[in-house]
Amino acid sequence: MLQTMSRLRRELLVVLVIAAGLLALSARQVRSELLLSRHAQEGRATVVSKQSHAWVGYTYVVNGVTYEGSAPAPAAVDHVNLGDKFPIVFDPTHPDVSGTAETREVVLSTVPFLLLATIVAVGIVFVRNYRPVT
Repeated sequence: MLQTMSRLRRELLVVLVIAAGLLALSARQVRSELLLSRHAQEGRATVVSKQSHAWVGYTYVVNGVTYEGSAPAPAAVDHVNLGDKFPIVFDPTHPDVSGTAETREVVLSTVPFLLLATIVAVGIVFVRNYRPVT
């Protein structure tokens, strides 16, 4: 029984460390979404690069300062050209924070998925370590 508890603790620790790491990686996205949900202001961005997975790099100007961001391509990536303009939102109190409707959807769908995955992983650890009391 003591060995089972030690194994259970070890496996739970691994699951929770992985979950904490994934949540920490998404913390920046969550912060950006929170700021944009409170202070979003519309702007125009210019495509400056095509990135992997149909994303584009873009720049936008706020109060004479140029900022950079990346987002899913506003159209099929094959139809996006460098220099194309498209709408974004940014936070005027933190102008380096920007996004599009698509990036905001990605953030909103990622956090619940990570929480659900953590709950499932913890459940699997408990099931694997369950030993009926005899």
